[in-house]
Amino acid sequence: MKIQENENARILALFHQIRERQERDNEHTNYKDAPALHEMADLIRPYIGKPEQEDLADIAAVCLFLGNRYREMMRGVYAAEFFTAAFCAAVASVKGTDEELENAEEMFRDAVKARNWYVDDACEDLKQAAAGVMAPETIEKAFAESAKRTLKHDPVEMTPEYLAVIDEVEQKVEENMTTHGRGSCHERWALKREFLEEKGIEWRSQGAMNPGWRFD
Repeated sequence: MKIQENENARILALFHQIRERQERDNEHTNYKDAPALHEMADLIRPYIGKPEQEDLADIAAVCLFLGNRYREMMRGVYAAEFFTAAFCAAVASVKGTDEELENAEEMFRDAVKARNWYVDDACEDLKQAAAGVMAPETIEKAFAESAKRTLKHDPVEMTPEYLAVIDEVEQKVEENMTTHGRGSCHERWALKREFLEEKGIEWRSQGAMNPGWRFD
């Protein structure tokens, strides 16, 4: 099963669309990129998890791009999905060959971190996949270090209800911000909480989830 030519072309076009917007607006990935990212995700999902896939390296590259972009947007569920898919596809791409997987440990760590963003996850599937490209002691050390959560995030961010409205909410937050730069996170969190409440969603900010930490 090979990625269709028209789908591959559309994925490439979406990639350039995202990059060009960010360069033009001098911004990191945000809600403005969500439609393009979601379309790209829908295009690549049917090809994920199929070891016989002919385009494993390309699938890994697309999924890694999506994982990084969703991480920038604080979309933990999507980041976990695509970092996992990227690592597993990359491992499968070198299975049965003499090739080494470059950046195997970095990709493994990214997936473990994303999977443990909200809840504890032993990541047994990732460890099993990693066994083909990483030494056992490296796997255990990388997992132990990457599974630690420095900051807590509200698990409501994992829910379909939250994910269905967050792009709209973040756009509304941006349109209503009156402060920028240092200290603006507090206004951003207050607005986000207010607009999510209007959607019937109770959300706690990083400040509320991590008492004793100072955010500015």
